[in-house]
Amino acid sequence: MNQSLQRNTQIQGGQASQMLNKKYIIIQPLAQGSYGCVYQAYDNVEKKFVCIKKIKRLTIHELGGYGIATLNMREYSILNSLNHDNIIKLKDQFYVPNRQQEQKQVEQKEESVTFFMVFDYIDLNLDIYIKDFEKKKCYIPLIQIKSILYQIVLGIYEMHVNGFIHRDIKPANILISKQGQVKIADLGLARQVTSKRQTFTPGWITLWYRPLEMLSNQTNYTKAVDIWSVGCVFGEMVRLMPLFRGQNEPEQAYKIIQSLGYPTEFKDFDCFREKYNPEQSFNYERNFPYLPEDGIDLLQGMLNINPSQRLTAKQCKEHRFFDQIKELSLDQINQMARNQLEQCQKNYLENQKKIEENRLRMQEQEQQRLKLLQQLQQYRQKCESLEASPEYDL
Repeated sequence: MNQSLQRNTQIQGGQASQMLNKKYIIIQPLAQGSYGCVYQAYDNVEKKFVCIKKIKRLTIHELGGYGIATLNMREYSILNSLNHDNIIKLKDQFYVPNRQQEQKQVEQKEESVTFFMVFDYIDLNLDIYIKDFEKKKCYIPLIQIKSILYQIVLGIYEMHVNGFIHRDIKPANILISKQGQVKIADLGLARQVTSKRQTFTPGWITLWYRPLEMLSNQTNYTKAVDIWSVGCVFGEMVRLMPLFRGQNEPEQAYKIIQSLGYPTEFKDFDCFREKYNPEQSFNYERNFPYLPEDGIDLLQGMLNINPSQRLTAKQCKEHRFFDQIKELSLDQINQMARNQLEQCQKNYLENQKKIEENRLRMQEQEQQRLKLLQQLQQYRQKCESLEASPEYDL
């Protein structure tokens, strides 16, 4: 890292950053949440960029035997239990004592610390990746979709087989390197699942990727919630847009039910039966015209509205949709993807033309409907005026 970059490195507040743990130099904030903040940083020892997650202040009393608070640092414990190529790896962790500004505070309060977790820095996530293809007006090559999805499934399978549930799978939490290596990140909402019947907080998972059982405020949901989220990500990669985009929980539930029908495993949505009726079953072939039959079969299995009938991570991993790529290297996949780009762009333009033609046809039908209603109203008014006329006497 050159000296000019080091001098210009800043943190929030405009103050020059200091070296953390004698090796990490903060570059810039990347994201902020209730837990703390995520920064891009530079490892001055290994001479490469890293990502540092800073956790909100903890007191010495909150620190456990290995230096973290159980409530706030569940992610740390889970990351240390997992070691897989498709799950973000914890490279380092440390905590820094916070100096109290006033001596009275030191005397009255316990010393607090800030906890840091260090990861490899990957500057691209699946959300950005999808939007880049949308800007280029080109579908993602099918071979690339298979590769990305397969790596996500492998990571989720590793979590599930080790007794963990992620609970926040979405494109923004799927990191992709320039070579196409996928890493599942942000395990802050992950939980351990035991064999005993457990209850969980119902409100997790970002709304557009949340299954119906969580929208119904169920607290005994299973690992199947992750598979639903992966299915939503799969469909989004194919269509370049989220499948179900509700503004709130009732609207999200409505959009799912309108597309996939009513669940048979729970009755929390009986109220929808009176107000809404699914217009027709979700037509996968029409909505995903360039997805082959085996891909549609996998997507249907992931998006089964009944969680007990949804595919498991193991079944997804072994699905025939992935047979083509299991023996291919990332370099081979990338080369095949480049060869498919031209056709993907043609498919995108062709489909957009069909969508526009369909929009114009529906607009024309709506105009004809309004015209007929107007004619009917004029006819009724004419009949009413005739009935009110003195000459109209039978």
